[in-house]
Amino acid sequence: LEGPFPSTLDPANAAHPPLISLQQGLLHGGSPTRMKSSFVLLALLSLKLLAASEASRSRLRSIHIAAERGVPEPAVLPGVSRSSEQLDLHSARTDHCGGKHYTWIFEINQKCAASFGAGSRWDIHRGHEGYCKDGHRTCMSHRYIECCSQKEGPKKLGTYCEIQANSADPACKLWPKVNGVKKDVSEVKQKVIDLAESDAVQDLQDTEDEDPEDAEDSEDTEAGGDAPDTTSAEVTSASSTSSAFTTTAPMAVSSSSGPMLAPAPAAAAAEDPEAALPPGPANSPEAKCAALKALLRRFKDEIKSLQESSEKEEIGNDPDLSRQIESLLAEGERLRSSSEKICTQAEPAEDDEADDEEEDDDGNDDEKDSDEDVAEDSKEDKEDTGAVEPPGLQPQASESAKDKDAGDADSSDDDEDDSPKEKKVTHKIVKSREVVVVNQEEVHNLIRWTSGMNSAIRNVETKVHPHGLKWWRYRYEYTLVESVVLPAFLIFVFLTQLFLQWLGNYLKALNPGLHGGRYRSIFYYFVLHAAGISLLQAFGTWLYSATPFFHYFNTAGRMVHDSGWIGNMSLPYAGRSWYLVFQEIIFHLLGAIILYSLFVATMIRQYAKQAHQFMKSERTGQGEGLVAGQAMSYDQWEGHFVKRAESYLAARSADLTASADEVKEILRGVGLVGGRRDAEKFNFGEYLNMILVQSSDELACPRFITVIVMIILDIHVGIQAVFWRKPFVFHLPLLFLVSMGVFLAFYFIAMYLNHVSLREKTEKAPLPWVTTERVSTLMQIILYCLCYSFSRLLFSSYVWIDYPMTAILALIGFLITYLIIWVVISHIMVLLMCALSTPPNIQPNMLLQHLKTQKDLLADGQGREGKPTRTGRGS
Repeated sequence: LEGPFPSTLDPANAAHPPLISLQQGLLHGGSPTRMKSSFVLLALLSLKLLAASEASRSRLRSIHIAAERGVPEPAVLPGVSRSSEQLDLHSARTDHCGGKHYTWIFEINQKCAASFGAGSRWDIHRGHEGYCKDGHRTCMSHRYIECCSQKEGPKKLGTYCEIQANSADPACKLWPKVNGVKKDVSEVKQKVIDLAESDAVQDLQDTEDEDPEDAEDSEDTEAGGDAPDTTSAEVTSASSTSSAFTTTAPMAVSSSSGPMLAPAPAAAAAEDPEAALPPGPANSPEAKCAALKALLRRFKDEIKSLQESSEKEEIGNDPDLSRQIESLLAEGERLRSSSEKICTQAEPAEDDEADDEEEDDDGNDDEKDSDEDVAEDSKEDKEDTGAVEPPGLQPQASESAKDKDAGDADSSDDDEDDSPKEKKVTHKIVKSREVVVVNQEEVHNLIRWTSGMNSAIRNVETKVHPHGLKWWRYRYEYTLVESVVLPAFLIFVFLTQLFLQWLGNYLKALNPGLHGGRYRSIFYYFVLHAAGISLLQAFGTWLYSATPFFHYFNTAGRMVHDSGWIGNMSLPYAGRSWYLVFQEIIFHLLGAIILYSLFVATMIRQYAKQAHQFMKSERTGQGEGLVAGQAMSYDQWEGHFVKRAESYLAARSADLTASADEVKEILRGVGLVGGRRDAEKFNFGEYLNMILVQSSDELACPRFITVIVMIILDIHVGIQAVFWRKPFVFHLPLLFLVSMGVFLAFYFIAMYLNHVSLREKTEKAPLPWVTTERVSTLMQIILYCLCYSFSRLLFSSYVWIDYPMTAILALIGFLITYLIIWVVISHIMVLLMCALSTPPNIQPNMLLQHLKTQKDLLADGQGREGKPTRTGRGS
């Protein structure tokens, strides 16, 4: 609409009804054409009111019909007037679409994708009792938290915290403060940009308002001309400034026939205070600098509050949150050196002060006259435009009038030339304006700082909570998934090893027994372990690339998660996450086999060293004890065995599977008859060597009982993770202490068995349940569990990044364990194996089997006379 009254389409007058606008037009004497347009507007508004009234009557009729049918009327909230939504038959099903249901569907799916990742959409099947289906029909946008399909989880921490309502999660407790810091940073960036732009404009104006004294000197030097006349320019600038105030000032309309109407933009001013400020001191660089410094001080308080809250919440147990919050606080500390240097106040120049002192009274009189002319011109302009002087400028006008009167009383001489007048007037105007210098370098630093802060805040929003491929946040969540997957992997690897071992024996490709080197057994079994793990990895890759197995597996996992059985623990959001977990566990298994092979090879090394000592003692007839500090010599040990072997087998004949004749034949074959030995046949060193070789094979060969124990341990760890939030690493110290206790028990058992076999004359085993096979199996179980526990820490990138101290302690623990095995445990195992090889500690059938093996070796020419390979170097 055209006319002297403000347009109703203007946002500044949006709060005023059209009737007021029409009244203003009449008061200002609008033309008939304009009045006709106003009446047309009134007619349109009347039609709209009639239509709304008819719609209300229609809704009331619906309510009455529903009441007659027994449908209760919707309740009205106390203290709230009955609205159109409350008059609906069912308020929970109020249509919020506004006739744009398909537009809402498009927008809500975009919101789902922005909140929960690409591919997320509104799923009408989510929720209970049609919650999401009804929300989809009635455009309930606020239900997106429950109804969006969360294929990748919430992308932002804010959305995650909305899902975890009333959660004790420290990240959600800190998020409001982080969000406040985010808003402050955005506001700081905007104010810095505004300040930089206003400073650039100010520089341009300063260049245009160059001091005419400098210009005069320059022109006198170059061309000898006079200084340019800038008085008119200054007056024009002052007039335009005054005019600008006039056009933006609130306008009051008064009339004797009606009330005064003041359509000032109050609503806009309340929302944006700076928008209501007139151009002047409030929008000057000085004011912007002050506002920026105040905002930066508030930001420092926000950072301090965030730091105190983070210390109170003890976020050290959450490595992701702790690392990102520390990065955010460190970025905030960079502000200290920049907040006070961005704006500085320029000091008045000494030359200007000297010029002021040299000016005479006549110059002051001329200045007053000039100010008077400027004020009068400005006043005339205001009277011509009919504008009202803003209240804020009226005191300045009064002061200018007073200065004018004072100048008239003191003026005495007006005969000076115009050049000094122009020079003085321009200099006075420039000097009266406060000059603020904006440090452009600090402006750039602040802008770079806001970019760094935004990056740190973005990391807090996206790198703390579970979403996407980052599905776990705490190690016990990873432990739960690991406890589900690991049993199947152990069984697969074990069955693969058994198959490869059977195939190698069938093809006569494997023979790690007495006819090969001592390290051959551990080498073969390491190769079998690695082959089984490689086949497992190849099989998993085929499942991921060629089948939807992991997709279905993930669907089952999400169903378990949504059921609430595991509480608020996180599970992978995508099949690819499950596949990556599979690959990590396979790598941990491979690392465990490497560490286990290293431990077993260390013990076999001690076995080989002790066997070499046995062979040396057999050749020379003299030798040290089996272990350091043992008083009995090798000859005494051998003599005791020769005396006890025949009588022990005779006393335990009931337990033997062979007949008495077969026993006698075996004893004669090895030269053990009548408590004596045939030096040309029997080799006690070879006998002890067979015991150690058997222990090596039993340590290296995988056993089903080991797999069962590891599965039981894994299930126990999974239960601890679900109900007590304990990760796998929590059990490592306990497992280490149990292992050291078992090793110490081995030592005392070995000493006791040696004492019984050498000092007591009994044919009954004191500890019949302690055999070489069981001792080797128990050692295998302990070492397997230890090695896998160390492997999942030492070969995990997450542990070295999130828990570096834990990784370092695990490395130190592994080195200590290896040192103990090398120095102590290997010697204890030698002592225990030798103690279990002599009567009465050895089982009679096992003793007879070892003697028969030695008899077969002598029959094949591999005994003493044939220089047996087991007695040579490398055996």
